Amino acid sequence: MSFSDVSVDVSPELVQAAGSNDPAAIADFIVDEAERSQKTQASPVSSLARAASPQSVSAVSTTVNYTADQNTTLPSFGVAWVNQDMSVTFTGNTINSVRLKGNSYGTGISIFAYSHINTTLEYRKSRTCLYTHMKGTFSAIVKGSAVNFAATVLATDAPRGGRMVSLLYSDC
Repeated sequence: MSFSDVSVDVSPELVQAAGSNDPAAIADFIVDEAERSQKTQASPVSSLARAASPQSVSAVSTTVNYTADQNTTLPSFGVAWVNQDMSVTFTGNTINSVRLKGNSYGTGISIFAYSHINTTLEYRKSRTCLYTHMKGTFSAIVKGSAVNFAATVLATDAPRGGRMVSLLYSDC
């Protein structure tokens, strides 16, 4: 058997399994795993995959403070957002828990002011996406008359790369 132009994507899990980030140590680990697999008549590839897979490494939960926000230019007639502060705990890309901090609130400059009614959360795609439904009342005084209307604003977010990021509705 001969090989040429062999490349190995060295993941953090593979470095941890090899016990070193030294390229020679990682190469030795791969060869040792292949030999061990051959002796047990298991596929060397599947053995290496198990050794380097994230499942073989204990999962680490991450908790971040995050503000879900959504632009409300149209209903507020200005440059404005509705925001909800929260603490999100996730493992990998799976959301474990969310704790809301206070009420939703408006920021920016607009004709209509925003006041909180309630916030509800909805987990999507097996808890890999979070819909934050922020319901409130937009109100303004227009030509001496009060104008009020209730609206629900949706923010769509997900954990990616150890942090929360905003997504398009269609991506969740």
